[in-house]
Parts: sequence; structure tokens; C-alpha cells
Amino acid sequence: MIRTVFRSEHLPPAERLAAFTEFLHTCDPPMRVTSTAPDRFRATARARDLGPVHILELTCSPSVIRRTPRLIHRSDPAVCTVLFPLQGTLTVSQTGHEALLHGRDLTFYDSSRPPPPADRGGRIAT
Repeated sequence: MIRTVFRSEHLPPAERLAAFTEFLHTCDPPMRVTSTAPDRFRATARARDLGPVHILELTCSPSVIRRTPRLIHRSDPAVCTVLFPLQGTLTVSQTGHEALLHGRDLTFYDSSRPPPPADRGGRIAT
């Protein structure tokens, strides 16, 4: 069964980005989010567990989601994530490589790999 684990729409606009950031800190692996328009930010997360496979569907306003060195040291479950946008675009950056994904493209993201030095964190820009 798919269950909604986070929804920002019931929160005041000024609290949505901070609440989503707190939610991402509880994920495995933990992540951090920033947005250039925090007052208009919206997000929904839905999850499904299929035995050893965990599915997390994120729908959010344009933002940058990072695995910073601090978050990697705090918790690294050593997972490989398959990332793909159902619609829109997704830029994925890790260890000096960057991929721009469009609807139904996919790439892999390794939670254990060190982030690119210039970026200071593996980045998933939505």
C-alpha cells in the first residue's frame, strides 16, 4: 500500500520548507532541501515498502536536495537510489558528474559516494 508520509499543503506557507527539510532529515539517507522561493514551496512525499525495496515518491516545487558531507557522516545506509522524474526535469550531480533528466529518464545515486568538492553535497535539483 502507498501511504502519504508528508504533505505541506495543510501548513502555513512560511513553515512548509522547514517542515519538509525536517522530514528529509528523517529519511534514510537523510537529505537537506533549499529553495529560492520558500514562501511558495509545496511538497508531498508518498512511500511504499516492497520487502528490501523502499519507494519514496517526492513531488515538490523547484528546489535543491543535497546529501551534504555532514549528513553522509551522520547516516549512510549504503543504498543505491534509482532517480527518475515522472514529469518536468531533474538535475543530478555527484562526484563531479551531472545528468539532466527529463520525464522517464533515469540514473543511479550512491548514498556513500563523496560529494563533488565544488558543490559541497550530492545534489538533486527539481
